[in-house]
Amino acid sequence: MDVTVVGSGPNGLAAAIICARAGLKVRVVEGQPTFGGGAAPRPIRTSRYPPRHARRCTDGDRLAVLRRVRPGGARGGVGGPGISYANPLPNRPAAIAYHSLDRTCAELDDGRSYRRLFGPLVEHSDGVLGFFLGDKRSLPPDLPTTVRAGLRVLAQGSRHGACCAATMLALCSPALAHAISTMPSPVNSGAGIMLGTVAHTAGWPVPVGGSQAIVDAMLADLRAHGGELVVGEPVTSLPGVVIYDTAPTALLDIYGSSLPDGYAQSLRRYRFGPGVCKVDFVLSGEIPWRDPRLATLCHGWDPSPDGVLREGDRRGRAPAWPMTLAALAHVCDPSRIDSAGRRPLWTYAHVPAHSTEDLTETIIGLFEKAAPGFRDLVLARGA
Repeated sequence: MDVTVVGSGPNGLAAAIICARAGLKVRVVEGQPTFGGGAAPRPIRTSRYPPRHARRCTDGDRLAVLRRVRPGGARGGVGGPGISYANPLPNRPAAIAYHSLDRTCAELDDGRSYRRLFGPLVEHSDGVLGFFLGDKRSLPPDLPTTVRAGLRVLAQGSRHGACCAATMLALCSPALAHAISTMPSPVNSGAGIMLGTVAHTAGWPVPVGGSQAIVDAMLADLRAHGGELVVGEPVTSLPGVVIYDTAPTALLDIYGSSLPDGYAQSLRRYRFGPGVCKVDFVLSGEIPWRDPRLATLCHGWDPSPDGVLREGDRRGRAPAWPMTLAALAHVCDPSRIDSAGRRPLWTYAHVPAHSTEDLTETIIGLFEKAAPGFRDLVLARGA
């Protein structure tokens, strides 16, 4: 075997496919009982909602995988009536990112600043994606656009350069929050600039049938190129070239004392960053938004400009109003609605590292602020 890939999440499968297409003999080893990692479906407890419908949306980081390997058989759609995402705001209309940049700017308090931020990038979106999603082994294909995007990442990643108008920040924050780190930072701003550009061009994609459909297409592609798949097998020390799609600390368990002392110490010093509390719901009907324009997919809360507040306090407690992202996949994929009219709602809220808090009631409270009566729609929940 030329290459062994440990872990079968989208990143691990992408690495395996690239190696297999290059003519290498590849084996993927997955310790869990199913392939897919975080993209695999998870049934919602206390619910009779069919597991085949309980498949998640895809995150922005999947864009890199799809752009790189382009697996056949994965179908996708873009949801909402011309809307990529929105942020419900208390006591005022929601901030909405339409596919149309013109319409988006027209409804913002500071639309001119938003246009200055995204206008040049939307006009050269291929160059933006080439910069963010390229393989980093060669110069980006569009250097002028790379410079424009890079300067915006640096500006939005600092406290002095980040957007400060309330509605503009509220519109940017759901995109920024896809990179789970203290805000503002270049990590967040890079994710926000890329996803904001995509929002006003192709839109945010949702795979038909859920993110497992992407995994299934990648598995089929790997098999077609001679890849070998092993599931449910504990990973021990492996010979040859090994690619790990795991947490860095997993190497301590696999290699133990055979690791060089300095490297082993570095792994032990590794500290996990902020995490998320994921809460899934089964709903009996459509959400009764205060703002009727919110026939959309993704929603973010907490427009506070102080990103530190979103990460909770030093004792590991989540903030009272955490940054929360949500997805209503059935808006563009009606197959998620079962014969009884039940449909899924996927949410997650940012929490400090190692937090064990269950934020189900907090998230329900956020929805109640934007959609009174939401609680009455909840048939089942799972955190």
